[in-house]
Amino acid sequence: MISFEPSSLKDPFIAAIRALHAFAEITFDEWEHIHEDDFDFDNDDLELTVTPETVFSFSVGADGSVDATVTELLALADELPKSKLVGHVIYIGPTRAYVRVDSTNGAAHRLVNHLMQYASPTPRRFEVTAGDVTLAMVNGYTPFAIHMLKEGEYDRDTYPTYHDHDLFIEARYPAGTREDAWRILVPAFLFEVNERTGMAFTPTPRPEYAEIWPEEYDAEQYLPQLDALRLRPLMTGPGTESLLRLYERATGRENDPEQHLVGYVKVMEYVSATVVNTERNVQVRRRLLSQRALAPDAGFIRDLVQLVEAQRLFKKDSEALRLTVETCCDLVELAPHAPPHQKALAALKEASSAADRKKALDAFAGTLSATRNMFSHAKANYTLTGEECPEAELPKLIECARLAAQQCVRWFAHSDVSLRIAD
Repeated sequence: MISFEPSSLKDPFIAAIRALHAFAEITFDEWEHIHEDDFDFDNDDLELTVTPETVFSFSVGADGSVDATVTELLALADELPKSKLVGHVIYIGPTRAYVRVDSTNGAAHRLVNHLMQYASPTPRRFEVTAGDVTLAMVNGYTPFAIHMLKEGEYDRDTYPTYHDHDLFIEARYPAGTREDAWRILVPAFLFEVNERTGMAFTPTPRPEYAEIWPEEYDAEQYLPQLDALRLRPLMTGPGTESLLRLYERATGRENDPEQHLVGYVKVMEYVSATVVNTERNVQVRRRLLSQRALAPDAGFIRDLVQLVEAQRLFKKDSEALRLTVETCCDLVELAPHAPPHQKALAALKEASSAADRKKALDAFAGTLSATRNMFSHAKANYTLTGEECPEAELPKLIECARLAAQQCVRWFAHSDVSLRIAD
């Protein structure tokens, strides 16, 4: 039979294991039916004495099992129903929270690679206390994984709920602590880790299964589809290498959405100097080819000076960016990727009128410029214009900006070499 020491432990234990199963269908490795209502604890064939320190193992949809004492199971069963997951980035419980982080530089990558090779039980590194809150870096299993199990957001073989090298910032605090009391400490913790170790980390959502294994790239078709792709001729020429390195840096900032967008806008801004130079050349050349240029009088000279002065408008970053998008980008191709708030761009069709195209162009370029400025300037030094992209739509704007940057790169690579402004 299964006995309990003390005997008063029986009811809380049974309630806890049933609560865990109800929350995420958690079962125990050697006792997979123990949570069931008709399980016979008095069966003479069973030999087990349950104490607060008895260890049970259970799976959460990953390789291996998680070990927990009865005391820990009781606490977990009480905690999970009161917990929540925020954006697949943060687990928040009554007395502890976990913020999922990814490595963003070479020193941090080395730690992750080391953990992949020599994974250890979840130790607490860099532990520090600030008031009532204690923070540390941990790796491997956390209750975050149980929420993934509950949501069915896993595949035991190809997409487990956690890896031993998964990294989290753990915050422990007294019950009743306000969320903002510990969340504001996470950036400070990451700064101190970086200052002392050189390792850089940033809070990052756990990727969804569809991102890792899109339906069109199943295990059997993924490599054959890649092998079937053929690349376009490689782009070369003055300034092209510098531009492509800018684009490379932009794509590498995926874990930092703000700088991800700024990186793509910088690609467009690099091209904008050549766009403005080309536009100025076209306008001035057209004027110089007129009949009046054969016998230039004071009026012609005045008009020519005014034409050149008008080009100064494009010295403003926002106007130069607008002209660059107008010159280099195919708005119809961008339309399917437009964020919801870019209604004019999203509605654009091949048959759209010139007025509709201008409206879409102005709105898109204005949002790129305003959002870029918002992210590039300290908040204390920046006044919102109203054209900034809503935070929830930033991923869509980034995708749209990525395609626009690609179009700018190709325009630059095919532009008149004599008119290029490049490093």
